[in-house]
Amino acid sequence: MVPTSATLIGNATERQTIATVCQTCTTGLFSRDSFSKAWSSRSLYDGFSYHTTWEQICASSSQGCSWCSLLLASKDDTMVREDLPQITVGISPSRNKGATPYGVQVLKLMFNNIPNSTFYIYTIANNPASDYIIARDILLKVSSPTTCNLAFECMNECILHHKHCPKPQHGDLPTRVIDCSDPKGPTLVITGGLKDLYVALSYVWGESQPNCTTTQNLSSYLKKINADLLPQTTKDAITTTCAYGLRYLWEILSVFYRTRAQTRIARSRRCAGSSEMHTSLS
Repeated sequence: MVPTSATLIGNATERQTIATVCQTCTTGLFSRDSFSKAWSSRSLYDGFSYHTTWEQICASSSQGCSWCSLLLASKDDTMVREDLPQITVGISPSRNKGATPYGVQVLKLMFNNIPNSTFYIYTIANNPASDYIIARDILLKVSSPTTCNLAFECMNECILHHKHCPKPQHGDLPTRVIDCSDPKGPTLVITGGLKDLYVALSYVWGESQPNCTTTQNLSSYLKKINADLLPQTTKDAITTTCAYGLRYLWEILSVFYRTRAQTRIARSRRCAGSSEMHTSLS
């Protein structure tokens, strides 16, 4: 099924579409038949093509046409103002096997039969176009349930459909991990050969960490770690691990420091991935 141009622009009526793009674009690319050809194209070369002028594009862009503004932003120095460009538009699922989510659509532009730009297409969840467009907009509230759910969906998409990505497997956990089943009262766990999946927190340690595991606080951490003493990065990682439905986190508090040599060893091991590591947060 091919969506209407009004739906993809994000509005429900032709009247609203005109307010989003100029009249020339409304009766041209974004008319039903023209947009259907672009949407149904198998490659850029069988997309919808039309002729215009840079003068027309500049004028419409200045009047608020979002499509002409995109064309103007894609114009390079080799395209002089007097040119009469042929614009070709094609929309199709991405051929990038690693693209997430699976089947995400891309819009490709060609000027005068020369490929110019490629854009991933996305929309918000409650937009009428979301029935046709797979990807969603960028979520800025990284700690929200919506963000965690989307990240979890993307990870599952990778595990189930990315053939070349290594799959997480239950195996030996690192020597010490944080039990995140209760984010408000995490505990340190000495794994002793315990097998499971875990999340690794990857970030720059920077200065010395006053609350890392030592011989003095090891016994208390095995009972409970005071979350108020943790840096925000670690607290976010614990919350995220729990939200993903996973239990164990490996990060700086999990490392037992005694000598500088052991610190260097811990840092080097931290950089090495393993199949038991389900996710790396950074």
